[in-house]
Amino acid sequence: MGKIVIIVLLLIVCVAIAVSRSDKEKEEIREWATTKGLSVSKIEIHYTAIGTPFYYVQKNCNIYEVDMSNGEKWWVRIGVFSNDYEKDI
Repeated sequence: MGKIVIIVLLLIVCVAIAVSRSDKEKEEIREWATTKGLSVSKIEIHYTAIGTPFYYVQKNCNIYEVDMSNGEKWWVRIGVFSNDYEKDI
């Protein structure tokens, strides 16, 4: 019984870390948009590169689909060393 409790607690900690990281990345995208004079209306995470302008997703990278309030769509790949921003045409 004790092992099950430890496993459940570890899973809860892992989920909390993942959600915290995702919230931090979304805030980083919002800050980038405000420096460009844009406002974000929706941010959606993609876990694969399929359907995105990027050819690959590296370990510890996330791809976000960002809809702006003016109708533009941007794709943002948050990486370990830098972020990539691609405007959807």
